[in-house]
Amino acid sequence: MPFSKKSSKRFSRLYSPSFSITFFIVSVLATLLAACGDTAPTATPSAPISTTTPAPTSGATTTAASQVTTAAPTNPALATTNAATTSAATTSATTASGGQATPGQPRLKTSPAYIKKANGEIIQMSVELALTNDEQETGLMGRLSVPDETGMLFVFGKSGRVAFWMKDTPLALSIAFITEDNQIIDIQDMEPYSLDTHQPNQDYKSALEVAKGYFAKRGVKPGDTFVLINL
Repeated sequence: MPFSKKSSKRFSRLYSPSFSITFFIVSVLATLLAACGDTAPTATPSAPISTTTPAPTSGATTTAASQVTTAAPTNPALATTNAATTSAATTSATTASGGQATPGQPRLKTSPAYIKKANGEIIQMSVELALTNDEQETGLMGRLSVPDETGMLFVFGKSGRVAFWMKDTPLALSIAFITEDNQIIDIQDMEPYSLDTHQPNQDYKSALEVAKGYFAKRGVKPGDTFVLINL
């Protein structure tokens, strides 16, 4: 407040003799109380408590007080289950051009057939029939086996030179190209996942895919005859 006559008068009244004794006594008491306060024990703040527990290192448990590290027990059954799950996931994975098998299409309608070799020997077979565009485009993609004396026959509406490749196909295959009059005109081997194309140098009506090496093992060659019994 700015200085004024009113404030000055009040100031002189506060320092009258009777008030001075009272003020002195109050001052002494205040000094004693302050001295007592200085000797009171001062509380020491406790260290903060951490609420976060460090995650144990994988495969081990750590005891903080003794810093003793003990290897965590391994569950063999769980490890076996995880390994099997990983294996199954790897087998069913899909890739565009190699590395893993894709799920194959269900078995198609089958028909008995046979190959007649130039020497008159007959080789009996059972073949799946890929007749529709979807069946032919999928073919043996994703299949993990093709037993001997079996295969997949691709039957086209008319003769031509349709090319084959091995996209998403985990098995090595052999393919025989067959004319409309049932003559095998060419046999080629195809490697897993290869994007190389395969076709003969002349028109054909159907193509038979088998496990790689089957034709060679049975002595089947171009010039032999393939006959489908039921279409």
